[in-house]
Amino acid sequence: MRFFWPIAVLLTAGSAFADGDPPKQLPPDVQVMLTDQGPVFADAKGMTLYYGAVDGSGFGLKAGTKIDGYPNKSACDDKPATLGIREEIYTPFPLADDFQRSTCVTKSPPLLAAADAKPVGAWTLFDRDDGTRQWAYKGRAVYRSIKDKQPGALNGAWAPATAPIGQPPGVKVERHPAGLVFTFQNKPLYAGSAKAGDCSGACLADWLPFESGALALSNDDWSPVARPDGSKQWAYRGKLVYLPAAYDPEDGALGAMRDALKLIVLRPAPQPPGAVTVQESSVGPIYADAQGSTLYVYVCFEPTAKRLSCDDPGDNPLYYNAMCGEASDCAGLYKPLIADADAKAENGTWTIVTVNPKNPILPAASGEGARVWAYLGRPVFRFARSTGPGDLQGGRRVFPRAQWYAVPAYGTNYQNSVALF
Repeated sequence: MRFFWPIAVLLTAGSAFADGDPPKQLPPDVQVMLTDQGPVFADAKGMTLYYGAVDGSGFGLKAGTKIDGYPNKSACDDKPATLGIREEIYTPFPLADDFQRSTCVTKSPPLLAAADAKPVGAWTLFDRDDGTRQWAYKGRAVYRSIKDKQPGALNGAWAPATAPIGQPPGVKVERHPAGLVFTFQNKPLYAGSAKAGDCSGACLADWLPFESGALALSNDDWSPVARPDGSKQWAYRGKLVYLPAAYDPEDGALGAMRDALKLIVLRPAPQPPGAVTVQESSVGPIYADAQGSTLYVYVCFEPTAKRLSCDDPGDNPLYYNAMCGEASDCAGLYKPLIADADAKAENGTWTIVTVNPKNPILPAASGEGARVWAYLGRPVFRFARSTGPGDLQGGRRVFPRAQWYAVPAYGTNYQNSVALF
């Protein structure tokens, strides 16, 4: 069982949040936030922090190439990226010399430190080439993202700097249809009575006490409790924790909830707007419009060593147009999901953005922008040639790394074929 989670990250690869004690020492301009997608480090204003891209394979670089040059270094600068020889040969269209491309620091502003800042805990400082100093967590430089428009948003193209929140070793925080949950060895954790003897006999055939070990220590949420047989079991906020003896990740009932044991949910799943439904498909549950037509988002990365995204308004429209042949063809094939005039965003996962309805990469002329629904900051679209619920024909890919992705339902066992991270 894997629960997948930021869109190029969420749409393409499984990811779980780090275990371990919550950081007791943080820089003055860093905090831990529990978002819809999980616990992350954020700046003082609540804007999520990210790590720079790591693996350059598929971008003309040898697999394992550290693009960001960590530890305690940054290759993210204010110089426009250029194509390598390999990309120049295989890219179907050039990066036009007269097109002003964004720089890395424009897309991903580094988290800079004050002149008198000092290292604290796992947080270190290093000098950038421009003379400023940047924060790094465990040696990895951290950045913000221009895709995030409000505190708690997690829309960036790079991997978020996930934060431990004190869970026991081996326990992960993952997305589940019910929301954010704790898991251990691919099984979700449940909690119930505070009395160690309440689950015995037949109960123990279905539920396994989540043992803590003799030397386990307590923190604000987790504590070891002695069982009648002398072993110790973890308790979460005073309630004993159990693992289901058998668990089917495809079970829509989330496993048998007997003996008053309840799934531990840290944060309920963000609900989609009323105009969005969930449909079954060959890749798992996906989001669709009210008629069942699959919803897609556009994801693009330039084929350069810095792996900058190319799907923000103002980026080179050549990539987007290449998805369909011409801009007019894309406008006919991919229709944005329009938000009602009185619609309001209820969470940070589903928001409303204003875009050019004919091409979301181009700025909209005054008065011509459309209010559309967005998933993790990216506008969602329907495919005009959809044949019905579960249809995935709108999923398209062109070189370098431009693709329409079907949007997976929150917390489902879904994975696209191309891993960008």
